[in-house]
Amino acid sequence: MKCKNCKHWKLDENDSYNSLVSPHDPASYERIDPTEDGGEEAIAKKFGHNVRRCRSPKVTFYERPTRDGATVCDGSEYMAELLTGEEFGCIHFENAKDSHAK
Repeated sequence: MKCKNCKHWKLDENDSYNSLVSPHDPASYERIDPTEDGGEEAIAKKFGHNVRRCRSPKVTFYERPTRDGATVCDGSEYMAELLTGEEFGCIHFENAKDSHAK
């Protein structure tokens, strides 16, 4: 029940601009884009693992979470997202193989 196998653990077009999801290569300082072909493999090889956004509907933005939910917030109340490593897991796991989600 790890994030790497969950249907809510997703990449989107904005991930090429997020330095946590799409890090710079320390040797060349070029950004490695996980949305490009081979990008996630290159990141895992260089940094040891991948990071993606949790898109579970149980994760809300800056509001009181439900009893079984979670919320993300930052000091500005402008934007916050839950980013997880591939080996993180939670009780809201839904197997990606059981859905049409990528």
